[in-house]
Amino acid sequence: MRKWLAGALAAGALHAAVIRGVVLENQTGKPLLRAVVTLKPMPGTSAETLTARTDTAGIFEFPPLPGGAYLVSASRRNFYTVLYGQKDWRSAGAAVVLDQDASAFLSIRLPKLGVITGRVVDENDVGLPNHDVVAYRGTRPPELASRVTADERGIYRFFDLAPGTYLVKTVAREYDEGSYLPTFAKDTLKVEEARTVEVALDQEADRIDVKPMQGRLFKVAGAVHPAAMVMEGSAAGFPVTVKLTFASDMGRETTQTNGAFRFPPVAPGSYEQIGRA
Repeated sequence: MRKWLAGALAAGALHAAVIRGVVLENQTGKPLLRAVVTLKPMPGTSAETLTARTDTAGIFEFPPLPGGAYLVSASRRNFYTVLYGQKDWRSAGAAVVLDQDASAFLSIRLPKLGVITGRVVDENDVGLPNHDVVAYRGTRPPELASRVTADERGIYRFFDLAPGTYLVKTVAREYDEGSYLPTFAKDTLKVEEARTVEVALDQEADRIDVKPMQGRLFKVAGAVHPAAMVMEGSAAGFPVTVKLTFASDMGRETTQTNGAFRFPPVAPGSYEQIGRA
């Protein structure tokens, strides 16, 4: 009985499609272990979506499949997700079409996500330590993509960025010697004058330095007062926790409180404060 069952399974496998392959690092050609490979049947193919992980040699293999058309993609942390058959990151993938007893060996190369790096410096081009920097996608209005803190040398580094156009801007900061306004590279307060940075896969956009301008910052603080209710003819207050959002076109800060609150210092400009219980 066992020999018959094993023989039947082996015979079934002979009449099934097989998809296997390798996932490589795009720049070096080195195999990528623990990459996740996803197989999705296209309409008309009677199969389920499957996933597999690559081994130490970067190899993956799916169990025997019914013949049909499949889309195969590979992903790994810090890499751009790629569809098999893509010519570049903007293009569509290619379906893997197999007859019932055919097989295919696929090679998929994953590029690293993009990087922006530079320095935050003072008027004498000396690094400003621990200064926060934000990256925005170059949309209108700009969309916040990432936030990092420069090191003790004023060097910052954004990574894991999808390809596209970005703007880099410092965050308002108070030092003992004075205050610095939020400033775009290249050294302007206006978004329309900001330097655009093109981010590409497997590339590092470097030397995107920013020299924050000195100026006056404003403190935003206050308190949430208890709500009032009428009880036996007298008004009494009780604490209410409120979610406060302080927003502008360049981003927002959020806090929750039932008493005093304070937002980070801000530059002159137009802002909106929103409170929700």
